[in-house]
Amino acid sequence: MKRIKTIEIKNSPFFEDIKIDFSVKLNCIMGGRGTGKSTILHLLKSAVLANAENDKNTYSVLKSNLGNGEISLEIESEDGSFYRITKTFNDDPQPYKHPNSEYFPIDKIFNEIECDFYETGRIEEIGRSAKDRLRLLDKKIKVEIQEYELEIKQLQIDLDANAQDIKTFNLRLSRIDESLLLFDGIEAEFESQKQYQPIGLKDEEKKEFEEADSKEKTRKLEKRLLNKLIDAYSDFKLEFESMNIELAEIITKVQLEKDLTLNKEIMSEIINSTDSASKIIQANISNVSTEIASLLSVLRSSSIKLAETHDLQQAEFIKIKQKFEAHREYINKYHLLSKRLNEKETLIKDKIELSVKHNKLKQTRKQIVRKLNDSKQSIFKVRLNSINELNKTFDGAIVINLTFSGITETFEDKLREALKGSGMRYNEIIPRIVESFSTDEFASVIHEKDLDKLRAISGIDIGRS
Repeated sequence: MKRIKTIEIKNSPFFEDIKIDFSVKLNCIMGGRGTGKSTILHLLKSAVLANAENDKNTYSVLKSNLGNGEISLEIESEDGSFYRITKTFNDDPQPYKHPNSEYFPIDKIFNEIECDFYETGRIEEIGRSAKDRLRLLDKKIKVEIQEYELEIKQLQIDLDANAQDIKTFNLRLSRIDESLLLFDGIEAEFESQKQYQPIGLKDEEKKEFEEADSKEKTRKLEKRLLNKLIDAYSDFKLEFESMNIELAEIITKVQLEKDLTLNKEIMSEIINSTDSASKIIQANISNVSTEIASLLSVLRSSSIKLAETHDLQQAEFIKIKQKFEAHREYINKYHLLSKRLNEKETLIKDKIELSVKHNKLKQTRKQIVRKLNDSKQSIFKVRLNSINELNKTFDGAIVINLTFSGITETFEDKLREALKGSGMRYNEIIPRIVESFSTDEFASVIHEKDLDKLRAISGIDIGRS
C-alpha cells in the first residue's frame, strides 16, 4: 500500500461525524487520555486488515465506539489506483475502485494493499522475539516465499501420515520379534530329532514319513500364497468401490448445488466438462472393479478345489503316520517340532516382507525430509537476498544478520517436554544438542540408537545416551 488518504467516521456513538485528511509525510495524532487516539488506529485496522475483528481488543473497540456507524477509507495503491473501503461492525470491509466505484474483490485488494499496526509495546516485543523479527522481514517477500510455505505445509502433512504408517509397521515388527523368541533353539532341537533313529524304524520308512511331513509344509505354503492373493485383490476391490462411491457423491452434490450459483454460465461449463470426464473415469473404475470381482471368483473357486485336494492329501498323511504306531512318540515329536519350525519360518518370511515395506516407508520419509529441507533452503536464499538489499539501503547504519535454522525455540521446547521426569539435568544438555544437530539429524540419531554420536556431545555420558 502506498498510503491512506482519508478516514471518515459517520454515526459513531463516540465521535461526532469526522473526516481526517492524512499528509503524504508523517502524521501524528495527539490528544489526552481517552480522547480516541487508539480508537482511530483500531478503526483504520478494521478497514484494511482481513479478520481484524478476530482480535479481542479491536472487536471491543468497534463494538463500543463504532456501533451502528460506518468507517470510510480512501486509499492510494503503489500503481496509483484509488480505492474506497467502507466498513461496518460485524461485516467484512467492502472495497470499491475509483473513479467508477466499481466493486473490487476483497481478496484482490488485500493482495495489493498492506498496512502494519503496532500497538503500545509491540515494537519492543518484536525486538525481543526472533520469530517476530523474521515475520516482519517476510512481509517484504511474502509473494516469493508463499509457494514454498504451502509446499512445506503439505510436506509436513505427508510426514505426519508417513510417521503413523512407520509406527504401525514398528508395532507389527515388534510383535513378530516377540513371537520369534518363543521358537528360540527350535532348529537345533528339530535337527537332533531328525538324527535320532528309533530302534525298529527302517531308513526307507523314516524317509517316507519325512517326505510326507515336508509335503504338509508345502500345502500350508500353497494355502498361504492363495490367501495372500485373495486378501490383496479384495483390498483393491474395496478401494476402487470406495473411490467410485466418493466420486458419485461429489458429482451429486455439485449437481444439486449448481442452481444456487450466481455465475451460472461459467459454472455450467465447468460442471459439464467435469461431468463428461467423471463418467469416463467411473466407467473405467467399474470395469476394473468387475475384473477384480471376476478374478476373486476364480481364486475362491480355486481355494475350494485346493482345500479339497489338501484334505485328501492330509488323509493320506494321517494313514502314513498310523503305519508307524510302534514309533508314535518319535513321530508325534518330529511332527510337532517340524510344525513349530515351519511356523518360525513363516514368521521370518512375514518379517522380511514387512521389513521391505518398512524400509520403503523410511526411504520415502528421507525423500520428504530432503524436499522439506530444500524448500527451507529456498526460503532462506530469498530471505538472504532481501536482507542483503536492505543492508545496502541502510549503508551500515543497521546490519541485519540471518542464520539458517537460527530459531531453535520449538526444537528446545520439544526436547524439554520429552525429557521431563528423566532425572537428567536436561536444561544443561538441550542447548548442546541444539548446537550439534539439526532436528532431522537428531531424529536419525535417536531412531538408530547412535550412542557414539550422542556421547560426542559434552555432558552426555553412556548412561544419558
